[in-house]
Amino acid sequence: MNKKLKAWLKERELTTDEFGRLIGVSGSEVRRYIQGTRQPRVEVMRRIIDVTRGNLRADDFLASHAGVHPKQRAADARTAA
Repeated sequence: MNKKLKAWLKERELTTDEFGRLIGVSGSEVRRYIQGTRQPRVEVMRRIIDVTRGNLRADDFLASHAGVHPKQRAADARTAA
């Protein structure tokens, strides 16, 4: 779960639909970012950084994806094999 994005939206009283319009995606896509089931594409991440004035960064999304950084998941997979 991306608690940082969720908190940022709450502090600014923005809905996921409103934020989605600001960054060019649907509200349901923003909800997936919050749930950690989807990561923003590079061009969307740039817009997120711009809209949030750097309060949210790419690392905030990578770390929340399935609760483990992708490099760590890959290392864990190699260890388990």
